[in-house]
Amino acid sequence: MKDSLDPGVEIRFDAGFISKDAIKKALYRHGDVVTFEVSILANELCVALRLRSDAPAGVDLEIVAEQLRLDAVDYDLRERIAEQTAPLRNTILAYTFSRTGLMS
Repeated sequence: MKDSLDPGVEIRFDAGFISKDAIKKALYRHGDVVTFEVSILANELCVALRLRSDAPAGVDLEIVAEQLRLDAVDYDLRERIAEQTAPLRNTILAYTFSRTGLMS
């Protein structure tokens, strides 16, 4: 059982740099080993992390926090790439379907 007095780790994200959705996805990805509380202070998203009581022995919260930061940036970049390439992707799909006869 984990120490209930464990202070956990706090991560701060600049809300203008990383989207809330990217942070949510990163938190969800690590939800099997951490619990979290999110608060908004000025232009920052503050995330307090604690190990879950049922987390496997030997899980290092600092390493999980580091991976969560990386995952948040990764998800944010994926969102931005999807937004920037959407017009081209839609054009390719429209052209492809127009050649199949499936669309009238």
